[in-house]
Amino acid sequence: MPRATITATVTATTDLKLSTTVKAMLVTRAREHAKLAKVISEAEKRQKRIKKETEELFMKEKQGKALSDGCDVDGFKFKMVCGQRSVLDKTLLVELGCEQEWLDEATTTEDNEPYIKITAPKEEKE
Repeated sequence: MPRATITATVTATTDLKLSTTVKAMLVTRAREHAKLAKVISEAEKRQKRIKKETEELFMKEKQGKALSDGCDVDGFKFKMVCGQRSVLDKTLLVELGCEQEWLDEATTTEDNEPYIKITAPKEEKE
């Protein structure tokens, strides 16, 4: 027999007491932040496309090794950077005989650098 489910969303609001001047300054800065975020996003997308096009051009000219080794074209340096990272698989470690308590004891937690997050209100699409 199917069960009825209820989903609830809780929204918390904080009542601020800001002067008109401070509120205007915050809104101005938030708008500028939103515009800059859009410009940065578009620039990052274009940079990604340029990198892909660059690789394609090197491959088209059969110069993949030059890209891998690193080369210079009119002062601009090009190099394919390939990296690896190591990940400790804790589940596999426990399966291999390491006790969970050892992992818990050896695990440390560090705080991240705090930062301010600014989110623009959703704009209606025309």
